[in-house]
Amino acid sequence: MSKKYSIIIAVVVLAAGAYFLTQRAGEPVTDDRQIIDEGGMVIDGDGVAVPGESAPGDSEVMAKGGCVIGGCSSEICAEEALGSTCEFLEEYSCYKTATCERQTDGACGWTETSELTQCIDAARAVGTTPLPSSGPTSGSEVFVTVADEGFSPELISIQAGTTVIFMNVSTRDVWPASNVHPTHANYPGSGITKCGDDDGESIFDACKAFGFGESWSFRFDEVGAWAYHDHKSSRVRGTIDVVPAS
Repeated sequence: MSKKYSIIIAVVVLAAGAYFLTQRAGEPVTDDRQIIDEGGMVIDGDGVAVPGESAPGDSEVMAKGGCVIGGCSSEICAEEALGSTCEFLEEYSCYKTATCERQTDGACGWTETSELTQCIDAARAVGTTPLPSSGPTSGSEVFVTVADEGFSPELISIQAGTTVIFMNVSTRDVWPASNVHPTHANYPGSGITKCGDDDGESIFDACKAFGFGESWSFRFDEVGAWAYHDHKSSRVRGTIDVVPAS
């Protein structure tokens, strides 16, 4: 073989090697068992998604003491990044302002405060509130949480005389009030002009904004379907359907 052809072959081999390395650099990271695709899904060696597992993404945030916040809803505080099944629970919103750090036993966990406990209890209470399809809610108190996504439940049915407690589990201040924005006068006797008056406590209007972990309550005595909104963000809306007490 001539020297000329040997040089040509060497150049072709080097070019092919460079191309191969370039292609490999663009491939997903592997660990001989799993591949993390561009969407963050964990894929096994046969190209099948692994149920209940996800790769660390934007929700993976370093916290205090080397702890890591993980999970689809940033609900996990642990020693390392952990995936979750991505089933959203209302109480996960409470962790947005909570602290992930090492506890007294040395393990990573959410620091328990009265605000966090109250928020979680309120969020879990919402899950026990029957929706209109199951009939009016009985009892003296019903919780409605105000998350970043809006009111939850957005529509509830209650008996006259029931008190609704609006619990803020969002990252912003909220101000529940009767429609229409901004007068708040649809519910009988209500109106933003009455805020600060002696009648202020008897109108369907919080009359001020309140922050995370705080709440405001109102007793509904008037029968009807009462639409309401967040005065701080009027596109966030809900409805309280009040039926006669049995």
